[in-house]
Amino acid sequence: MPSAPYSYDQIPYLNRTHVRTHPDRMATMATLLGLEPPRLEACRVLELGCANGHNLLPMALNLPGSRFVGVDLSARQIADGRAALAELGLTNLTLRHASILDIDADYGRFDYILCHGVYSWVSTEVQAKILDVCRAHLAPHGVAYVSYNCLPGWHDKLRVREMLLHHVRHIPDARERIRQSREFIRGLAEIVAPPEATELSAYGATLRAEAEIVAQQDDDYIYHEYLEDSNLPIYFHEFAERVEAHGLQYLGDADRGLKALESVLPATAQPLAQPYSHSLTALEQFFDFLSNRTFRSSLLALGDAPVDRSVPSYRLKNLFVRAALRPTNPAADLTSADYETFATEGSANTYSTAHPVTKAALQVLANAHPRSVPFNDLVAEACARTYPDPSMALSRVTLTREADALGQNLLQGYTADSALIDLHAFAPPLALTPAERPSALPSARFQAIFGRSVTNPYHHHIHLDTLSWYLTPFLDGTRDAAALAALVLANPSLAVEKDGQELTDPAQKPALVREQVETCLHTLAHLGLLVES
Repeated sequence: MPSAPYSYDQIPYLNRTHVRTHPDRMATMATLLGLEPPRLEACRVLELGCANGHNLLPMALNLPGSRFVGVDLSARQIADGRAALAELGLTNLTLRHASILDIDADYGRFDYILCHGVYSWVSTEVQAKILDVCRAHLAPHGVAYVSYNCLPGWHDKLRVREMLLHHVRHIPDARERIRQSREFIRGLAEIVAPPEATELSAYGATLRAEAEIVAQQDDDYIYHEYLEDSNLPIYFHEFAERVEAHGLQYLGDADRGLKALESVLPATAQPLAQPYSHSLTALEQFFDFLSNRTFRSSLLALGDAPVDRSVPSYRLKNLFVRAALRPTNPAADLTSADYETFATEGSANTYSTAHPVTKAALQVLANAHPRSVPFNDLVAEACARTYPDPSMALSRVTLTREADALGQNLLQGYTADSALIDLHAFAPPLALTPAERPSALPSARFQAIFGRSVTNPYHHHIHLDTLSWYLTPFLDGTRDAAALAALVLANPSLAVEKDGQELTDPAQKPALVREQVETCLHTLAHLGLLVES
């Protein structure tokens, strides 16, 4: 262990979760690419650089049959995480104070390996060890996740990082380094790119953008992104070469999933991209050139894993589907072969189809939301809706054809840039409506103690309003709506409002609070934060 103060002990990371790192996303992509990843309900997960474990903790709470191990060099963060585990009595998550370099055969194999926000910030020796760990400890059909800063986008950010490091080079105190970095970049940007300026040089635009980031982000992000001793961004093709040299292969990126590059490249870029189309690595590198990409979240598999990128629709049979799409025309005839348009509430993105079984499937999914529906069950119910007459019983050939068409349509919705259809590798037991004594996800109850940002079972961030934030820790299945309303009424810090104005008449408060609590519970169910009791 290092003798000098460790930077993550001085400035520990906050309690952050990272949606891209959830094994659900990794398993879904692996399944579509022909692998057979282990079931999420009984898998083993290793996180390298786990900080205080708060990224793994919601996974462990929501997947009690799985085992999780986190490794971090910061003694302070591991101690904080262990205290949380002890408070929760959580036994399927283990946090180890160790260096990544110390990981050996005793750790065993894992189905999913996560390494978020580490690779770019460590030495080349540790970078090589990260890939070694993925090769040596990944199960045959397992998936690894490695994120890193990438070029060419990080060239502009490197310039700012180097200026900040120079400015605070003689300041030993971490907090003072952060404070002066904020002041320096703000002042420099105001001179080079004054707030009133509408036309900026390329340099001025870069400074203004980075100054806004530094102003908005938390101290821990500023310190570890800009002021760490090591930050080594890399071109994607270089990373891919390292991956291959370590006996691994690139599957895709966790943030983009299996969206075809053609769908995110403008038509005018297609001729320029042609020389890069000979390999996935080359095409991905062209995409980074075009988008000036700064960050990647790459998914990896063992080099000999039988990856098949054809993605036939029958692979959906091992997955679950989730969507909240409803017809934009309430009077739409969903049984006809006419095109109908579907959309989610509050979204401008739409999905159109003329296939009756697909339209029926979208109805089934909307009624089941926020639950995920097994693909095979979805096919059966959608066909039953489309062919309700017993005399219209489908032959096996027709059923297979309809399942294939539905699968292809769902895949198009999943891989489209708008991604209006979600595919998952597991289906948490979510409640459609609040039970008499509602229960929130164990992870959400824990996270709401620390702040308004909680995660649903798929690790998506949800920002709670004041009433939801207050109630969520109490949603343990022991209180009905009346008891929850009584808690609100007993808390003088919670203002009771009607039509935007605080209600002062005490006689009116009980009925209004009961109504607001019930509305809140239905909202939490819609957000996927309540589980079946």
